[in-house]
Amino acid sequence: MSQPNFLLLETRIRKILLGIDKYLAGVSSLTLAGKAYAPADLKKLFQAVLDALTAAQALRDQLHQAVLAVRQLRATMNPVVRALRAQLAGTYGETSEALVDFGFTPKKTGTPDTETKAKALVKRTATRKARHILGRRQRAEITAPAVTPETGNASSTAAKLPQNATS
Repeated sequence: MSQPNFLLLETRIRKILLGIDKYLAGVSSLTLAGKAYAPADLKKLFQAVLDALTAAQALRDQLHQAVLAVRQLRATMNPVVRALRAQLAGTYGETSEALVDFGFTPKKTGTPDTETKAKALVKRTATRKARHILGRRQRAEITAPAVTPETGNASSTAAKLPQNATS
């Protein structure tokens, strides 16, 4: 039962008890659902339900307080658990059985299959070619053409420079 239903039911029962006192006090017996009830018996029945609802609400409040206490304790515990896992992983390794013994799941080390490796190689080669990326040895193989010093005026040197270099 959620909180609003509890309140509605409690209110309804309290009104029924008041109604029994007000309207059924002079009645000796009342037949309800095929059974005869005296007003005092009806009051006992409804009062028992009201007492049970009150007890259930008290237990619900205790449960709520207990859940809040657990949440606070877990908030204190979680950083310690993370630090413990990190310590164990650093000491014994991410894939060790020590992590399992403490209840942690070790990290899985996946190995790519040959198809994935082949696709990665094709993609890597295409990227390097598109971006004109060269490795250290490939760059070492490239040499600039030998420059021969020419004698002459500065205008002949400027004529041989690319367009963007003269500006």
